[in-house]
Parts: sequence; C-alpha cells; structure tokens
Amino acid sequence: MKKPSEFLILWNVLFPKKIVFVRHILYLTKFLTVVIQMHLRRYLMFIIDSMDQYQDLCDILDCRIEEICDGSQSTLTQFAVKEALNNAVEHGSFPIFIEFANLPTGEHVIKIKDSGKGFLVVDTLNVIRKKGVDRLLADKRFDLRGRGLLIMLKTVSKVDFNETGNEVQLTINS
Repeated sequence: MKKPSEFLILWNVLFPKKIVFVRHILYLTKFLTVVIQMHLRRYLMFIIDSMDQYQDLCDILDCRIEEICDGSQSTLTQFAVKEALNNAVEHGSFPIFIEFANLPTGEHVIKIKDSGKGFLVVDTLNVIRKKGVDRLLADKRFDLRGRGLLIMLKTVSKVDFNETGNEVQLTINS
C-alpha cells in the first residue's frame, strides 16, 4: 500500500471530519500558511490539542525525518522524536507545539514544547553526566519507563532544554 503524501496527511490533520463553514475558512487559512512555510521557509509548526492528532503528526514527522536522514539514522531519529513527543503527552499537557526547521548549516532542529510544568532539568542532567548515558541505559534496559531522555541523548546530535523543562530541542546533523 502506498504511503500517503505529507500534503495529504497534513490536510487530514488540519481538516477534521465535522466542521462548520466558518471554521472551514480558518482551517483553510491555517493549511495554506503551513504549506507556504513548508515550501518557502523550510519550516513547519504544528499544534496538537488532543490525542486524536498525535498519530497523524507522527506520520508527518516520520516523512520529514526520512527525507533528511538515511537508513538506520532515520529510524533512530524517529525513535528520539517520538520519545520527546511521548514525554510531552505523558508528563506535560495540551496544547503541544512542534517546530521542525532546516537550518542553513545543514542541521535540522525539532522543538517540542508542552504546556506542563516541566521537570528539574539541571538535576536530571547532572545525574546523567555523573553516571553516563550508556551505564544508565544498561541499568534500565529491561525497564518499561525512564529511558526516553537517555534514548534522545544517545540517538541525536544534540539535546537542549529550556529552564522550565517543558521544551526539548533535538538537533540532527544529516
């Protein structure tokens, strides 16, 4: 089965099944704005207001990541992005903002920000620096929880957080 195009996925995300005419105009404006940004500025921004939009957004991000990464790097990057997005859904709150930018340097940046309270960034990163990502991953290899940040640190070029801990920026070198 042929994978739907990014354009079609985006259309389905922005146009829910039941909408009134006024909302239809607003959605069309939003859709056209995103399409123009996508093609002219190499920048995408999405807002997730509910779990219904989550899978569609994952499909769009997967398409974009496949365009910039090859082979196993694509899979690892998709894994890291989904971990960041899952953390925002599980530990934060809606709305969740996702930005995808292609920088002139050749780097690609994905920012995910939720509306939650965040976490203690400095304390958490100090523990990781002290013990090391590889050791902590080995200690948690059979755990179902608590590995998302470690996976992000292991699979992308750079991981940054805002002071509050409710925004993560993943940098990918292609």
